[in-house]
Order: sequence, then structure tokens, then C-alpha cells
Amino acid sequence: MSISTAGVFTWDEPTLGTTTITLRVKDDLGGFVDQVFDLEIYDGTVNQPPAITSKPIRVALIGDDYDYAVVASDPEGDSLAYSLSQAAENLGLYLTAGHHLKWDSADVVAGKHPVVIFVSDGDFTVRQTFTLEGRTNDAPEIEPIDSFTITAGYSFLYGVIATDEDGDALEFSVSSSSSSDAVSIDEFGRIQWSTGPASLGSHTITVTADDGWGGVATEDFTVTVVADNQAPVVTLTSDKNPAAVHGQVTLSVSAVDNVDVLKYGLELVSITAPDNTVTTLHQTVTVNAAGRATLTVDELGTYLFQATAKDPSLNVGSTTLTMSVTNSSPPKVSLKTPTNGQVITEPLDILGTVDDEEENDLETYVLTATPVGGGPTVQLATGTIEVLNQRLGQLDTTLLANGVYTVTLTATDEAGNSASASRTVDVRGNLKLGALNLSFQDLAISTPGIPITVTRTYSTLQATKSLDFGYGWGLDLGRPQVQVDYKGGGVSSF
Repeated sequence: MSISTAGVFTWDEPTLGTTTITLRVKDDLGGFVDQVFDLEIYDGTVNQPPAITSKPIRVALIGDDYDYAVVASDPEGDSLAYSLSQAAENLGLYLTAGHHLKWDSADVVAGKHPVVIFVSDGDFTVRQTFTLEGRTNDAPEIEPIDSFTITAGYSFLYGVIATDEDGDALEFSVSSSSSSDAVSIDEFGRIQWSTGPASLGSHTITVTADDGWGGVATEDFTVTVVADNQAPVVTLTSDKNPAAVHGQVTLSVSAVDNVDVLKYGLELVSITAPDNTVTTLHQTVTVNAAGRATLTVDELGTYLFQATAKDPSLNVGSTTLTMSVTNSSPPKVSLKTPTNGQVITEPLDILGTVDDEEENDLETYVLTATPVGGGPTVQLATGTIEVLNQRLGQLDTTLLANGVYTVTLTATDEAGNSASASRTVDVRGNLKLGALNLSFQDLAISTPGIPITVTRTYSTLQATKSLDFGYGWGLDLGRPQVQVDYKGGGVSSF
């Protein structure tokens, strides 16, 4: 035999029979305490002891008969003898021939009483020891429960407060006047009822608390379920608006409701192209549990989305979102001819490129010439088809007054993106086919030295300019003109 420092008693080779064991625990000052018990070792191959399998009833109510059915069994099926401790018999407890431990109501006395029941198969005796309490029983009490009004779709939750002066464990049950809905209560007295459209109306709910000793308390209260007529308020947002064509966007659907939101829905209603052509789709977009959807937008235009949310009463709320899908890349433009600062004396074809290679959504290109010294811009050409290093238009010097011009090529796509390229050229020469020039001398004063003359001159090449005497009419004083050629190709006219 041995015992560890942790207090574990071990006997590796026990011997048959009954052995008296003494266990001692000592402290550092020499104090000790002993535990003495008899340990019976038996041969399990010959006979095994019986066992008491029933659980005792530990409370006897004063004024009521006590009855505990003792159940025991023996592995070998031996006949069993039942007996009772002397102390229990002295209290008036007795065992019947059917192995019931009884205590007549007239004999039950208050207090806690030790009881020992013995069962023997002739070789082994087992015992069941418990404390039997004789007492009165007080019924439990449930605190009053107010009436409630809730909206259909809400889950009704309520914690019942019940007490028992005897400290008995209480068992709860609940019933409802409505048979179509399941009202439940757990072991802690928590009521739960998931209402719905079928729950409309007034319902009486009855709660019962049972202490297990005949004490029962009940409490009735009313729950009125009213219809939910309020639809969810829906919000639909996009992480990009406007969004780039061929890119991904994430749409988020959220909603608030006075009860709950059961389901989200999202659809692409239509796409309006840049030319205002509307394509109606009503295409369902799948959203995840969080109400989000990610999709790729491959067409330019205005996308119309509609989001919906449904509550338990099938009320549906909705909202829409308009999202622009644009091309963020402008067309590519360049001028091959003329070169910057080039002197032009005759009509010249202007070569260049207008390319919207990414989206192929060119709307228009415009080729213009603008006098550097001021004056209206002349449109040389316009188009809607891409041009690759080919003729864009012509700079007709016969229709332009001599001077410095800025030739500009501007291209715009359907998304409103634009790009431009420009060159500065010098128009010279007298090749002005069809140009009309008129001069009228209005005044001549002879003076010594230099005579003074006033001459009005009209030129069709200046017809778009407001000069001294109106459009195309100017005062002719020789009209000197100064042009400056800058290093690097720039030209100015004065």
C-alpha cells in the first residue's frame, strides 16, 4: 500500500477479504488526523455485489404520505434482502414487501434525518445513504406580467421572474391561446415567440411554474400583434460613380426597417447609351449576405440600378441609383503637316492622326486656323471617323489674309474627353484667287513736305474683322505689319 503526496491511495496487489485501512494526514507541527475504513476485496469471478440503482426522494411533506420505490439488482440474479437503519425505523420509516420506503403522513416530522437503506445478496451488502428532510411546502410565486403590443415579425422575448421560499427548483411551462404559433419557454423561464403575419390579433399566454412538490403558480398576460405596414428604407451606393468602362464596381445595398429585413434584391434596369438609346434589361444582379455585388461594366452610358428590401410582413422598399460609365482616356491626336513655323504660300493639305483606339467612340474632330494677332477662328475641316496619318483637311491660303495662324486639331469622344494638337504657320504671298480689294480716297490735303491723304480700303480677306470703318473696311495708312520669328519656331504678329 502507498499514498502519494497528492493524497492518492494505491494498493497494487490487494488480498481477498476485509481489511481495515487507516489514512493519516499530518502537518509540520505534528498535528494529524486519521481516516479509518474497512476495505472489502472480493473475487469478481465468484460473486459480485448488488447495486441500488434508484435515486432517493429527499423531501417528505408534512401532512402527506412519503413513498420511495427502492430499486436494486444483482449481477448473478441472487435474491436480495432489504433492510433499514435503526435511526430511520425510530422515525417511523419502514420498508414494504415490495421494497417501498414509506413514511405515513401522521409520522412525518420536520427536520433533516439521515436514512440508510441496506441491500444484501448474502455475501455482499451495499448501502444507500441520504438525508430526508421533513418540511412543509410553499407554492412558488410569479411576478405579475404586463400586457404587450408588438409588430408582426418581431420576436417576443420575456424573462419570467418566479421565486420559491423553499428553494425548490422550478419547472416552467407555457401555453398560448393561439395554436398557429409556437410559444416556448426554457428552463430559466425565458419566453420566446417568433411572430409573423399569421400572428395578428390578441393572444393570452399562460405561464406555469411547478416546484415538483405539488406547488404550482400560474400567470396570464396578453400579447397583441399588430400588422406591419412600414416598408424598409433602402439605400444603394456604388464605390465608383462615375466608373471607368471595363472596370469593376461594387454596389452595396442596405436597409433599415421597424422589424427586420429578410431579403435584399438588386437589378440592372436599363443602360442609356451616349446617343440616348435606352436598352431595357431588368437583369438580376446577385448580392451576397452582406448586400454587396461586384460586377464589370463593359458598355459606355448611364446605368440605372434598382435595389429592393423585403421585411417579414412582405413589405417591399426600393430605391434607384444612376451610375455613369465613361471612357477616361481621351482620343490620340497629332499633326504631321504643317511643321511648326512653316511658311505657306499656297493651299496645303494637313495630314495627321485622330485615333480613339481604346474605346472606338470618337464623336467628332475639328480642324481650325486662328490668327495669332486676333480675329475669328476659321474652321478648316470636321469629321467623325478616325484618321491615321492621312489628310484631315486643307489650309487654303487663297482665302486667308497673310499673317501668322495657329492650326489646331481637336478631337472629342462620346464620353466628353478631348485632346488637341497645334502648329503655328506663316501665311504669305499674293496668291489670293477671288479676293476683292477696293480703295477710296476720301480726303487729300496738300502740305509742304508730306501730303495728308485719307483712304478707305475694303478687302474680302478682312471681311470677318471689324476694322476702322466696319467689317472689312479700314483706314489705309500703309498699314505696316511687324512679324517676329522666335528661336525654336514661335511667330508673333504686330
